[in-house]
Amino acid sequence: MQSCVFRLDGAGPQSREIDEYLTLLRTAGIERLQGVLLYGLARPSMQPEAPRLSALPAGELDAIAGRIRETGLRVRVSP
Repeated sequence: MQSCVFRLDGAGPQSREIDEYLTLLRTAGIERLQGVLLYGLARPSMQPEAPRLSALPAGELDAIAGRIRETGLRVRVSP
């Protein structure tokens, strides 16, 4: 599964949002997923919300990846 994570209005994902994402992965079936590609914003977005979006620091992406790994999934991080 590919998942893009970023800051919106300067705030990264809240713990509750990460918990909900992990629930989604479990609902999809951890055993059916090959892993997660977790990535950040690599270039400016073309969406209307682009001025509100910014990249997460690598450390925050790594922390989220750690939470995902706790489910047993492999995670590749691409900041």
